[in-house]
Amino acid sequence: MLEPFAGSGTTAEACVLEHMRCIAIEREDDYLPLIVSRLTKPLAVGFNLEGIGA
Repeated sequence: MLEPFAGSGTTAEACVLEHMRCIAIEREDDYLPLIVSRLTKPLAVGFNLEGIGA
């Protein structure tokens, strides 16, 4: 999935949770900490993302 306006990273988070590949693009630097926060939460609860996108 291509997300050209990543914003807070909700779509990217959904892709991680559904084991889908995602390219998220965000032009505003202010959103980066929020996106990183969203994408590290699923990793903390034990999802194995190895092999996704291979």
